[in-house]
Amino acid sequence: MSRGRANARYGYRAANESGAVVEGEVEAGSEQMAIDMLRRRALWATDVWPKQPVRKTRESRGVPPGALATITRALSALLTSGVTLEQALSYASKQSQGAELREAFALVRDDVRNGRSLSEAFETQRVFPALFSALARTGEATGTLDKALDRLAEHLERTDELRARMRSALLYPALLGVAAIFGVTVIMLVVVPRFAVLLQQAGSDIPTSTRILLATSRAATAGWPVLLILALIAVVSWRQWIRVPENRRRWHGSRIDWPVWGPLERATSAARYTRTFALAVPSGVDLLSAMSLSRGTVHNLAIAAELQEAETAVRGGASLSSSVSRVLPPLAVQLLSAGEASGSLGPLSGRAADALESQVQQSLTRAVTLIEPVLILAFGGLIGFVALGLLQAIYGMNASTM
Repeated sequence: MSRGRANARYGYRAANESGAVVEGEVEAGSEQMAIDMLRRRALWATDVWPKQPVRKTRESRGVPPGALATITRALSALLTSGVTLEQALSYASKQSQGAELREAFALVRDDVRNGRSLSEAFETQRVFPALFSALARTGEATGTLDKALDRLAEHLERTDELRARMRSALLYPALLGVAAIFGVTVIMLVVVPRFAVLLQQAGSDIPTSTRILLATSRAATAGWPVLLILALIAVVSWRQWIRVPENRRRWHGSRIDWPVWGPLERATSAARYTRTFALAVPSGVDLLSAMSLSRGTVHNLAIAAELQEAETAVRGGASLSSSVSRVLPPLAVQLLSAGEASGSLGPLSGRAADALESQVQQSLTRAVTLIEPVLILAFGGLIGFVALGLLQAIYGMNASTM
């Protein structure tokens, strides 16, 4: 279980949109998070300093989108029916799936009870994506918090559905690979050594393929502790290496160039980005904040870096469609361009998300179609070689007996 980390209270001095200097306090996990939080409130910090620690919240291990979607939908329904926000949050703190989510909602309820807004309370809990606080803020400003939560629940349900389709499509190849590896391991470590004893007792000539098979089996049987230790060292070394942000970014950058996986990862990242963007913009989130929130849903750091460059270009005056043209597929770029020109960026970005999710499904189907025969041929060939070695030895034993 991961250790908790303390949120801290930061004092700040910042300029608002009219240029006036304001002072106050904000609760955040780090100084940079405090600055980002202020910027989302249209406050540009000139000075930020730490004050006393306030409380500890656990590092989020990641709550499934399905669990978040279910309780967010329930919150929306409760607010629509006239239940107070505090009562709705109390319900969520008792009925959410998982202790981590229940604890987070309990802390949010306490914050709201103590006078904080829901958007501010969401910001203090790492369980909730940044999209929660952004949509809650716009819902609070417009008096449509229930509708904002309803749109958020729909977004989370779509995200969970896409993830479930990907898991389902990759399940069969994964099971096929595990079964083949298990079968070959049992043959090499159990069946072949026993068969070697019979060959020694028979004293017949051993074919070349059988000699190779027996030598491989002896090496695996005698050396499996060493192989296990080497595998553990490799896993630990990899985990240490991948923790370095620059190494992780390079690894992610190399993955998008792979023949089959690369296009699939690009399509998935583009679909997540546009789906989140299509939710944020119609909800009243400003363009740059919507781009930043959408970028946060992209897991590949190399693609996220390209999207961050697009944000810089938009901040410098470039259009959205031209800025993301290096990252998003042409169809999505054209739809975003049409949305900018017609003033209907929200609906057309939603159509772009629908199209990209369809492309993800098609890419996934093609990838699985390619992977399955490769796995079957590879493991079938390996098992065939083992069977050939055994059959040739049996044939030789029968021939020598006759």
